[in-house]
Amino acid sequence: QLDVIHGLLTNTNTGCVSIGGLLSPNITRIKFLFDKYDSDRSGYLDVEEFKEMLRDMLSGITDRDIDELVNAIMPSEHSAGLDFTDCISNFSEISKRHELIMLARRRQARLKARSRGLLFKG
Repeated sequence: QLDVIHGLLTNTNTGCVSIGGLLSPNITRIKFLFDKYDSDRSGYLDVEEFKEMLRDMLSGITDRDIDELVNAIMPSEHSAGLDFTDCISNFSEISKRHELIMLARRRQARLKARSRGLLFKG
């Protein structure tokens, strides 16, 4: 866990550690959401708690998309759930996968519009 936190606070160019990384809006938001959805206050998000957090964190996401993200981020070895540092260390992967899902959805909409002879903006 300390390695994850150290990696988040270390400037990759200089190697210096900065407390400013803790004040990052993303980390602050993840901490707020983690605490909000850790309903049993166990320090871990179980599958259902994690799904609820993703619904709140990501816009325009379907239940199918959430299941796909959960299966990718929370494999069976995390049976106890994800702790806060797991959430932080997986944040970029979650964001990247969400962006890919949304790009695929826009591409499908464009192709559908084009096949109907319509112009798609979006």
